[in-house]
Amino acid sequence: MDRLEDRMCKKHDRLLELFCQTEEVCVCLLCTVTDHKSHPVVPLKEEYEVKTAQLGKRGAEVPQKIQERKQKIEEIKDTVELSNKDADREIAHGGQVFTALIGCVEKGRDEFNQTVKEKLKSTVTQAEDLIKELEQEIEDLTNQSSKVKRLSHTEDHLHFLQSFRSLKDPPPTRDWTTVEVRPPSYVGTLRRSLDQLEETLNMEMKKLPDDAELKRVQKYEVDVTVDPDTAHPKLILSEDGKQAALGPRGAGEKRLGARGAHECQARGRAGGKGGAGLGAKLLTVVIDREGRQG
Repeated sequence: MDRLEDRMCKKHDRLLELFCQTEEVCVCLLCTVTDHKSHPVVPLKEEYEVKTAQLGKRGAEVPQKIQERKQKIEEIKDTVELSNKDADREIAHGGQVFTALIGCVEKGRDEFNQTVKEKLKSTVTQAEDLIKELEQEIEDLTNQSSKVKRLSHTEDHLHFLQSFRSLKDPPPTRDWTTVEVRPPSYVGTLRRSLDQLEETLNMEMKKLPDDAELKRVQKYEVDVTVDPDTAHPKLILSEDGKQAALGPRGAGEKRLGARGAHECQARGRAGGKGGAGLGAKLLTVVIDREGRQG
């Protein structure tokens, strides 16, 4: 600001040499007895020093905030990378499980089809054997009928009597009135196959376990050392700061749910598999009635 007119009050044409702290504008001496009469004012230099200190503090905070946000970006990227790996692993594991289940289903289907076909084959074989037997009897009866017919036309007494002896007894035949071919029954066949498949699937389900979930959670397991100087006064810490118990209840702690769990806060340092590089953090410690902490 090099021009003199820029340093002059546009209303009173006087030099701007004071600062109104209420409206945070530069004013002249006459402004303090008119528009800014009841406002606190200070010399420009004094306010300059205050604002310079604030600016310096803000300038020092900015790099720290930038660094914190960069660290947060890295944390988010690490989480995304870990999530991608978890997803790939779950997809691969799920693919193996579903492939095994599909194999079980296909095996059950094949066994069911085989059972139905075997029942049908048994019925067809029985029917074919009976048909052969019937056809043989028809053939025997037809031959006898032809002989009877021929003999009935002969007038040679001697030939007739000699031949009649062989035709006296009819060929042996079965009583077919009680013989029948029953179609195969498939009642319960599909149900048994599905029950067996269900049993197999249940066995596969038991193999899935909470192990997979436990391993996933253990990746985020951290070894926390609580700072005794910042711990809630109702927290009783072990000597190494790695275990906490709840003392008599007091103000500042939250009670959670019907189980009577309590929530307190403390500053601690996290390390280990899931806490590498986390540094000092404000931690929430939840302890239930039995003293288990989480």
